[in-house]
Amino acid sequence: MYEVRSQSGLGSYRLTKHNTGWECTCPDYVNRHEEVGDCKHVNALRLWLKAKEETERTDIFEAPKTALSFEHCRFCNSVDLLRWGYRKTRQGKKPRFKCRTCGKRFVVDEGFLKSRFDPKIVTLCLDMYYKGASFRKITQHVAQFYGLKVTHVAILKWVRKFSELIDQYTTGLTPQLSGVWNCDEMKTKMAHEKPVNGERFYWLWNALDNQSRYLVASHLTRSRTHAAANEFFEVAKKQAKKDPRILFTDGLDSYRGEYEPIREAPAHIANVGIRSHLGNHRVERLHNSMREREKVMRHLKKANSAEKIFKGYRAYYNFVRPHMALENHTPAQAASVPIELGTNKWLDLIRQAARNRN
Repeated sequence: MYEVRSQSGLGSYRLTKHNTGWECTCPDYVNRHEEVGDCKHVNALRLWLKAKEETERTDIFEAPKTALSFEHCRFCNSVDLLRWGYRKTRQGKKPRFKCRTCGKRFVVDEGFLKSRFDPKIVTLCLDMYYKGASFRKITQHVAQFYGLKVTHVAILKWVRKFSELIDQYTTGLTPQLSGVWNCDEMKTKMAHEKPVNGERFYWLWNALDNQSRYLVASHLTRSRTHAAANEFFEVAKKQAKKDPRILFTDGLDSYRGEYEPIREAPAHIANVGIRSHLGNHRVERLHNSMREREKVMRHLKKANSAEKIFKGYRAYYNFVRPHMALENHTPAQAASVPIELGTNKWLDLIRQAARNRN
């Protein structure tokens, strides 16, 4: 509802918006609306609202559209391609290609096929989420500075989707590790899981390379028995591609003994707590960083969703987040992982993961 002063300056008229349009209390609108349409007050208000919208639009930062590149056919991997027009999307026109080898037409799929939003907006939301912002704070940030309406459910789906995609790709990469692992488990609550003995707690096992700070593996289990530890080391061995030489752990009994995935028994240094001169501080610092993400969420909800979130956090910790102790390099750079990433590391990770999937 708006109020517009009369031309004589002796009063004002009230304008109200309904489903059919604007309604004014001036005599001209009341007596002649059906004959001549809207009055001058309604037309003036529409002009003012349009000018106000254009002014606010200049205050919004518009990210440049992400240019797509192509190398080969999505279906047969041929490089003999032809330009074949465009496909109209909400992001604008996307180039379409035709393969001379198999004859199929396609749009380049770099992980964002059929996405309504620009890849830079998607990766911005991913980065803000793993830096600790809540879903609704991210939606408010994008609406305030980019003028886009993104729901918190959409961001959650992006986190789950791209965390799985990146994890499948990075699992195939081989880091150059020192062979010295700091291992520890972190207790975390799953608020929507069925309680066991009155508790909804799970255990997140982490293995961190001592020199490069590369997060070798993260694994979620319901208990921390010897069988759960054996399952964790099986996942860690798959990620590292080799056995560790030295294991630093706390005094948990589940760490003691032999493990099926590790053929050559490593040197096991246990009871390295806070008061120990050896210390397990590096993996404990990792847990503090994970707590920053968990604290904002008021506990995780489901174990299935939590596993995907931890996969994404592992990618963020290894490939995106620079470490001061590594001279602002990422653990992936310190471990000489064979991958090249630009300024927007999330975008390059998703692109390379999509190409590797195709």
